[in-house]
Amino acid sequence: MNFDLNNNRANATGHKINLTPMVDIVFLLIIFFLVVSQFSAQERSLMDLPAAQNSFTPEIAAEKQSVILNIMPSGEITVDDKIYPQPELQKLLTNHINSKVIIRSDKKCTWSVLQPVFSACLQAGISTTDIAVVKE
Repeated sequence: MNFDLNNNRANATGHKINLTPMVDIVFLLIIFFLVVSQFSAQERSLMDLPAAQNSFTPEIAAEKQSVILNIMPSGEITVDDKIYPQPELQKLLTNHINSKVIIRSDKKCTWSVLQPVFSACLQAGISTTDIAVVKE
């Protein structure tokens, strides 16, 4: 019996599989998910959310965009790390009338800080909003 150790199936059929493009794509996917996770972490800026006994996790539909309003105790309103004064917030909400609005406010915020945001939502034609809380 004659065994040829150098002869394998790839050489017998004349085809070889090049794994380099597949490895490149895997690395690109890893980088993509790392970058996306950084953006979503920025969206959840550090703030102490209020607690609630009864809460639920809303499912945000992929086809429906959401606008996340971050409200600081000072009254500063940010969306995507951009500060919006009241008139600009009104325009932003009017442009996103079909979007889901999620309000995240620090638990130190008073109603006098939150009331203008809810008024802007109503004036823009947005009648329902979600309020982000932490479950107790």
